[in-house]
Amino acid sequence: MMISAAITLATALAGVPATTAPVAPATQEAAPATPSVGETVHDSAGAVIGTVEAVTPQAVVIKSGTLSIPVAPASVGKGANGWAMGITKAELEAAGQKAQAEAQAQLKAALVAGAEVKDRTGAAVIATVKAADDQFVTVTSAQGAREAKLPANAFGLTPNGIVIGMTADEFNAAVGGAAAPGK
Repeated sequence: MMISAAITLATALAGVPATTAPVAPATQEAAPATPSVGETVHDSAGAVIGTVEAVTPQAVVIKSGTLSIPVAPASVGKGANGWAMGITKAELEAAGQKAQAEAQAQLKAALVAGAEVKDRTGAAVIATVKAADDQFVTVTSAQGAREAKLPANAFGLTPNGIVIGMTADEFNAAVGGAAAPGK
């Protein structure tokens, strides 16, 4: 899932209450508890929503069915039966599917001729989009003016722009054997 979609979904679910029992206020500011990778998350009725796939300060990523769905850490709480959310599995998956569709639409809109493509860190421009359709994106390398036709799902959209999951060196090595424009 793309980072912007993760942040959007995590923000949207920030108001979803975690199912936790009230806790007496601590005398010191304590960091809220968060689940660990591999732990199970339940809904308010006790049904399994999924398992924790990753944890960052911005999101807890829950694997539910075929989706990896980021949610705000505050929306997952520790209850008597373990980690839980105040949302059903169906509601969470619907929100995840909606966020994924919105992210794909944003990426498709960004993949236009002339758009810069950055390495996986978002720091270095490694190519420029020449053309794009629903399945493939043709890019021209920033180094050596080589062209490559890549699957559209190889690209992601971050706050830094369009990225591909390669370093600049990996990308240049991969397209090094591609034909130069017009050949």
